Amino acid sequence: LVQGLFSLSLAFALVWLTSRAAQSLHRNLLGRLFASKISFYDVCPPGSLLNAVGQEMGQIDLYIPERLLNLVFLLGMILSTLVIMT
Repeated sequence: LVQGLFSLSLAFALVWLTSRAAQSLHRNLLGRLFASKISFYDVCPPGSLLNAVGQEMGQIDLYIPERLLNLVFLLGMILSTLVIMT
């Protein structure tokens, strides 16, 4: 029962952390685009800009959850190794 509750709370924490990180990165990316000078948009075609932004956001959405999950698993392995050793 305790392990199930711990796993459930860990899953909710991961979802919350990844959504917060993705929101922050998306806001930063869009904020920089909106703050760009008009000359930037004269040089870059809108289609390629939209394509690049879409790819970056997709990579952010895929990269963050995977890395956080790996971090949690590694920290769990280190913690369990320390518990076993003591």
